[in-house]
Amino acid sequence: LNQYFKFQKKYPFFITILRDSEVETPTTWQEFTERRFVRYVEALSAAFDRDELKGFKREQIPHISRMLSAMRRTIVFGYSEKTPDREEAIKVYDIFVRQALLRQV
Repeated sequence: LNQYFKFQKKYPFFITILRDSEVETPTTWQEFTERRFVRYVEALSAAFDRDELKGFKREQIPHISRMLSAMRRTIVFGYSEKTPDREEAIKVYDIFVRQALLRQV
């Protein structure tokens, strides 16, 4: 997660491209978001298979994946790089993932 946000900080134009693509090329944007969703499903399914995803059922994984995608999107697009709340939002996302999905802090 931190690597993604470090990449974003190093290459801020990448987010501009993503924002523009959502409006200018909605089909491509949909494909991009669907690939990200599939990657979340794959990672969470692997964690479930290793018995690392506690308190959830396999059929809930797609819902968890959509929620995580939405949270990540909110951090990326909802906070500018210079907003102090952005770092706090990243910390909250990290805590949520570790507590809700991995049951550890």
